[in-house]
Amino acid sequence: MKKIPFYDLRVNGGLWAEKQELVKNVTAKAVYDRFYDTGRISTMDCEKHPEFENELHVFWGSDVFKWMEGAAYLYELNHDEKLRALVEQIIDSVEKGICEDGYYNSYFCVKDEKRFSNRGQHELYSLGHMIEAAVAWSHATGDKRFMKLCRRNVDLVDRIFRIENSADFMTPGHQEIELALVRLYNATGEERYLKLAEFFVDKRGNNDKDSVADYGPLVDQSDIPARKLRNVTGHAVRAVYYYCAIADLAWIEKDDELLESAKALFDDIYNRKMYITGGIGAVINSETFSAAYHLPNREAYAETCAALGLALFASRMYSMIPDGRYGDAAERALYNGMLSGLSISGDRFFYENPLEINTSLAAVPNLHQVPLERVKVFFCSCCPPNLVRMIPSVAGLAYTVDNDTLFVHQYIPTSGKSGDITVNTETDYPLGGRVSVKADGVKRIALRKPAWCDSYSAAQPCNEENGYLYFESNTVNAEFDIRPKYIAASPAVKECADSVALMYGPIVYALEEQDQPVTIDKIRICPEVKPAVTKEFFGGLPILEGEGIALPQSDKLYSEYKAPCKYERIKLRFIPYYTFANRGEDNMRVWNPIAVERDK
Repeated sequence: MKKIPFYDLRVNGGLWAEKQELVKNVTAKAVYDRFYDTGRISTMDCEKHPEFENELHVFWGSDVFKWMEGAAYLYELNHDEKLRALVEQIIDSVEKGICEDGYYNSYFCVKDEKRFSNRGQHELYSLGHMIEAAVAWSHATGDKRFMKLCRRNVDLVDRIFRIENSADFMTPGHQEIELALVRLYNATGEERYLKLAEFFVDKRGNNDKDSVADYGPLVDQSDIPARKLRNVTGHAVRAVYYYCAIADLAWIEKDDELLESAKALFDDIYNRKMYITGGIGAVINSETFSAAYHLPNREAYAETCAALGLALFASRMYSMIPDGRYGDAAERALYNGMLSGLSISGDRFFYENPLEINTSLAAVPNLHQVPLERVKVFFCSCCPPNLVRMIPSVAGLAYTVDNDTLFVHQYIPTSGKSGDITVNTETDYPLGGRVSVKADGVKRIALRKPAWCDSYSAAQPCNEENGYLYFESNTVNAEFDIRPKYIAASPAVKECADSVALMYGPIVYALEEQDQPVTIDKIRICPEVKPAVTKEFFGGLPILEGEGIALPQSDKLYSEYKAPCKYERIKLRFIPYYTFANRGEDNMRVWNPIAVERDK
């Protein structure tokens, strides 16, 4: 299949258009300003900056490169010359700081430390983001200066790692360069970049040279060779970036062994290790996947970057295999686990995204404290620029073309022309399930039938297969039945036992205490009462109303249980999960217990 790139499309309204405007008008500048304040921008010239000497960090450069990639996408869409000038200034700094042999790293070019000696120091990770930024900027502007600087660096790495084998380690501690090298190969056609990507993937878990990078070989996915992987382990962001490269190479090289690994890894995430929000990574102190079905809510790691990475991995899978689960996972991650990382104002961010907040636990010593409000910048500030690059380019996840069939994987109101294909999609998604697609240059259209959809109607006849509706027409009108529904987790997910979560189409909803008549700890859901869509909106989507009961008030720590009990019926108000913590610190829950005893 062939993807239709985002730069051939325009988003014509709806939630994603609103978020793109927010990123263009607020987020991109806010992230740049914080990176300037903290020294990330200044230190890109690899000069001594005494005011930032104590803060200078190994991955600062990667933060800036991600922002530059996002700026390139915004420039593709808007041709903002002020934004271009900011990027050009950073490229000037990179050109000034690059070493004679082509090496560039805003930390190692300043610090007196040996290059390529410490596997956990993010050198190749930062270079991966430099590659992605350079490819994006070259395409957006046609200017090859940044690309030439980047390729000098990559050629050096190719010689040291693949040809000479003279570095102190074999593969990066933090994956990213692998998928970036595939992008560089696609942009340039140079086989050596693809060979280097294959080298890093094939040698991971398959050499005697790599030392423990951070927490151990299991955490950085160095315990098992790529072609034998079947279970997801380790650091969640590193994992999905790695799996993206495995999927890329499986597709380009027609490598069935890598494809089997990619399929099994996705299945493990989708069936056993993914939050209802599309968040991944359950162990907060190591930012890693946990055992199957261990998905704690309050302590969820669920990093914004990890949800974004899952969407990228899933999109690669549905670009190869028309299986609706891949699109469902990407959708769940995009609308919930990723968007929750961005405030409604556009200038504050979450790194981790818990599914429960209990503010009273903030006073407990030696207990992990979940974030109560978004902040403007982090010490490890990878998530903000990741949002800057993902949201402007999100339309690139919508379509693929295979022979004479246009596959619609994500429902975004878009129009555009890519090669011989012209496409126009009109939809009120995710507010409603109406979808109309017209595509010239193809004979057939396949629509993903969302996993949340129980029924649909279509103006044209279709066949349903593996989560897609196949129409023998290049004009399609369909409507997916979208309504609020309570969702139960597998009994194996102990944290969600006897509880339900509320979804409206692809959107996960949550309770915030300030919207309720009683404190959250007293609320029990009455799931037999169908939730309703109100006419009020918050964060671009409707508030939902449900019914529950309030447990009796008691000042006693313990008291005798007496049945039957009389409970007060109460109305509950649910907001989209991605909008929580935008109105100050508050208690919040996605999974809420079911009422067992009810008044009659």
